[in-house]
Amino acid sequence: MNNTEDIKKFFLIALIASLLVLAATSILIFLFGSLNEVEVRILLTMASISVASLLGIFFSRLKTDYVRIISLTIIGIMFAVTVLAIWKIIDEEFFLKGIGISLVLIALLIQAPWILRPQNDKTLRSVAIATFICASIVALMVIQLILDFVNFNEFYFRLLGVFGVLYLLGLILGPILKKLLH
Repeated sequence: MNNTEDIKKFFLIALIASLLVLAATSILIFLFGSLNEVEVRILLTMASISVASLLGIFFSRLKTDYVRIISLTIIGIMFAVTVLAIWKIIDEEFFLKGIGISLVLIALLIQAPWILRPQNDKTLRSVAIATFICASIVALMVIQLILDFVNFNEFYFRLLGVFGVLYLLGLILGPILKKLLH
């Protein structure tokens, strides 16, 4: 069995186990518990394990190694941040910023193999690289907005719009050029 299959199997087992434990815990809490804060946190933690396992199954199927490894790492970090927020070890703002940044990074990474797939034509390769650079700039600019360290002026948002349009143009132009050039 290869590494991808082992990872998928691990997350599938974790998903099934977490769903079973979540169901059993939920039934016990609903029947005998008082639905106090600790019991709700236990249920949320078990649900977080299920969600992380489900995401792990999805991302373990990616064929590009670096995207799979980075995505699974981000999912692990998201899970840890979520559990820490559920148990009030970190504050809600840190949790929301962490989830927001994680989602932006995963959205960028999941596109990478498709945008940067091998191209024989130099023009197509250039458009793909430029598109990914624009997508990366948009992602970094959005992360800056999420972190909220600086008060951005109107020019920042205009620049974000320009790179967003260039990114979308590249996404549309790539397949059209491929069709025209072949």
